[in-house]
Amino acid sequence: MFHDDLAKALKEAGFPRVGGRGGGTEDWTEYFRLNPEKQDEAIEILQRVTRDFDRKNGTKISKYLDDTLGKGKAPPSGPPQ
Repeated sequence: MFHDDLAKALKEAGFPRVGGRGGGTEDWTEYFRLNPEKQDEAIEILQRVTRDFDRKNGTKISKYLDDTLGKGKAPPSGPPQ
């Protein structure tokens, strides 16, 4: 369910699809190479979707995400997970 929510939010913001044809690691790498300013927006969407998912489902995924992002900027090597 989380990945569906994330894919929908990214699509609505005009990002490439997540997974499958046109949405693989190479596609995302190329997208961020051509649009480096969009990486921060993708991370913000990931954080928002994660917080919303936690509130809705009583999970604590956002804590792990925040811990991971706090250790450095996520590499532009693939779609946000």
